[in-house]
Amino acid sequence: MASTGTPVEQVLGRRSVRSFDATRTLTSEVLDQLVAAAVNAPTAINQQHFRLLMETDAAVLKAVSKGTMEQVFGPGKMDAAAFKKMVSYPGDDLVFYDAPAVLFIFYPPTSVSAKAPAATAMDIGFVAQNVICVATLLGLGTVPIGMISRAGTVVNNILGVSSDQQLALAVAVGYPTPQGAIPAPLGVKKPLSALLAKV
Repeated sequence: MASTGTPVEQVLGRRSVRSFDATRTLTSEVLDQLVAAAVNAPTAINQQHFRLLMETDAAVLKAVSKGTMEQVFGPGKMDAAAFKKMVSYPGDDLVFYDAPAVLFIFYPPTSVSAKAPAATAMDIGFVAQNVICVATLLGLGTVPIGMISRAGTVVNNILGVSSDQQLALAVAVGYPTPQGAIPAPLGVKKPLSALLAKV
């Protein structure tokens, strides 16, 4: 993860962090900046069809992580040991990796998801990317958590969010541990030549 250099170099050097320093909390000023980044993300016709919840309570995050893992891992589901090896994480929190703050992104029933699901998904992606870029420029690490959508009902209950708010994505944010700042093997990007639509 690049924490020095020009803003462009920092963003291009950004990699997902999967080991956070739980003892280093984020200030209210930093949290406000991250939420502002989400609010100011581009959305289809500026409809802002999303809802946000920034959670910093360690006990709540632990409960959400536990509930998510129970939904995602197990017989007939993802293998926790294999996943843990893949992401090179030594701890037990395979959802938030001990991050001190997590931004949960929901979309409400009034969203355009029913008529234009691609637009809603695009908007959620813009929100997450804005937060990730601003966090990077603030010297923080991030990792988007897509698997959490599989445990939406459980997560909503723990967070006290209405069941009609559909959980789409979460972004874990914090200061990386020395290990967390080292990109895992799956963090290596493909060369441009492999990603061009036309050559």
